[in-house]
Amino acid sequence: MDIVIRAVKERFLQEIAFPVFEMGMVNAQVALERLSKVVADDRTRTLVEVLLERGVEGAFWNLDSDPWLETVYRLLFRDWEMGQDGWRSPGEETVGYAGNWDQALHLSLMLEDPRYPYWDEAEARAAREAWLKEPSEGLGLASLVTGVWDPLPRFAAHEVLPSHGDRGKYKAGEVAIADWSFRPADMVSFWARQLPTKLGRLLKREEQRLKPVELLEAQDILDYWNGKIPEPPFLSVAFSGLGFRSSEWLRELGQLVGQVRAAAQGGRGLTIVITRPPKVRYSQDEVY
Repeated sequence: MDIVIRAVKERFLQEIAFPVFEMGMVNAQVALERLSKVVADDRTRTLVEVLLERGVEGAFWNLDSDPWLETVYRLLFRDWEMGQDGWRSPGEETVGYAGNWDQALHLSLMLEDPRYPYWDEAEARAAREAWLKEPSEGLGLASLVTGVWDPLPRFAAHEVLPSHGDRGKYKAGEVAIADWSFRPADMVSFWARQLPTKLGRLLKREEQRLKPVELLEAQDILDYWNGKIPEPPFLSVAFSGLGFRSSEWLRELGQLVGQVRAAAQGGRGLTIVITRPPKVRYSQDEVY
């Protein structure tokens, strides 16, 4: 499992977590003290108290410790509700989509980029590598899966939750890339409205590639991707670009877009965390 995508209630993130992260880019102690006053969740408050007792100097990027990492994961990937005594996390974190990172990017690019050469393994790999070196926020789900932020945060995301190696990048007002990212509910809802059109176009591209062979299961495939039937059909003809794993990838794409659709239906945003990212080095000209 290299990537996890979860649906989240964004109010807590927008009103509490993100402002605390922004504050912590300047003064981590003040930010943690602020957090301790607004969260009533016992475990989170205990973790914050441990960090404060140990002594905090400088910004969040100095806090590479287990209590801090657990605190961040609780803030980002749990549901939070406002109570009389502050914000509480009522239950365990929920796992939405969990899968292989490279495959998730491959499927996202198939969906979002009509020029992506998914039918050729070598060309597709080269296209993914090129995209990773110069990713942008304009490619919907593929941008999210890559760890690109849109809209841009007011903090360096890769310093809040340390990125692997040299992958993180931040320029205030220009770019933010990290091993975690977020999309607000209104954007997720917009993606969900686009899904039927994008999925239909992907299927049409594959039908064109298969000619003169007819893809008899086309409508069932589309119905599965759009959440109208619970299971994908058995394929009489493998997708030309997916080979012997075509059925697996067909199912995986349905699960990936299903997470977007479910989040939109619940009025939620999306968060992702990449646990084992590709080895890509960005320039470190960070500006705060």
